[in-house]
Amino acid sequence: MSRVGKSYRLLNQIKNNKLYFAKNQYFGELRIDFFHEMDIDESYLSWLNNSEHMKYSDQQFEHHTRESSRNYLSSFEGTPNLFLKVLNNSQIMIGTLTIYIDVNHNVHNCGILIDPNLGGMGYGKSAWTALINEICPSLGARKIVAGTLENNSAMIKLFQYSNMNFEARLRSEKVFLGRSIDVLIYSRFVSR
Repeated sequence: MSRVGKSYRLLNQIKNNKLYFAKNQYFGELRIDFFHEMDIDESYLSWLNNSEHMKYSDQQFEHHTRESSRNYLSSFEGTPNLFLKVLNNSQIMIGTLTIYIDVNHNVHNCGILIDPNLGGMGYGKSAWTALINEICPSLGARKIVAGTLENNSAMIKLFQYSNMNFEARLRSEKVFLGRSIDVLIYSRFVSR
């Protein structure tokens, strides 16, 4: 694989991402758009620093500040990867989505975070469904992948709801409350 080919695929994906989000993207009551520095506010930081809400995420080991959040946001610059915000019909940010895009193989590795105060209201299901069924396919995904700890039943239900299939078990991949725990990988191929 030549560097020129890889560079072309990288730049093409970045261009396609920008074109896709140049128009407001609405999915039912939700709007999904690029996350911007101005979106880093006290509310967002409180989600990240909520240890109970983040207990299944490696983010639980970090203390998040405006600076660390700006650094994370800047890590997406010049890459095909996306950090997105989820807005409700009042245009209030209620969550975030991440897509790490392998441009060589068209594999999208996805993640989601919803405001802990809005759990169980269907926002996560709606945002994830939009991501899996609309956004990733529109951006050229051939395969969509996500993973979670084996005891995160809410995420596993979300994967199953969105017709993702169990693909792999990474044995003792993480430590949860002092004990080794497996990570489950789910995936879905995009039909064309």
